[in-house]
Amino acid sequence: MEKISSLRPLSRGVIPLKSSNPFDAPLMYPNYFADQRDVDVIVSGTRLALELVQTSAYMQFGVRLHDIPIPGCEHLQFSTDEYWECHLRHYTMLFHHQVLCDEWLVVYFHGQNRMSRCD
Repeated sequence: MEKISSLRPLSRGVIPLKSSNPFDAPLMYPNYFADQRDVDVIVSGTRLALELVQTSAYMQFGVRLHDIPIPGCEHLQFSTDEYWECHLRHYTMLFHHQVLCDEWLVVYFHGQNRMSRCD
């Protein structure tokens, strides 16, 4: 299965404090695909992946497009840009991990200091 992702998304989320209690976990609002350009990049990548699976390199392994309509997108014509956008908005996976930075901009990943810097 091909996974299309944007390495430099333009959409930005926010991480506000849940309360004044420093031990409360912050709230996270990722706002994925708030910027239409992020959607356009991934739909374009999907088109490229569709071209790749039609090459002999993929076909020799019997690779084929799964053409069963995605629930929630049945009303759209299969394989149109609108269909892939609907698919994207219904079935999105994350390939990164959330990190938090302390006041010195040191990165903490799953509670462990990774000695990196946040920018």
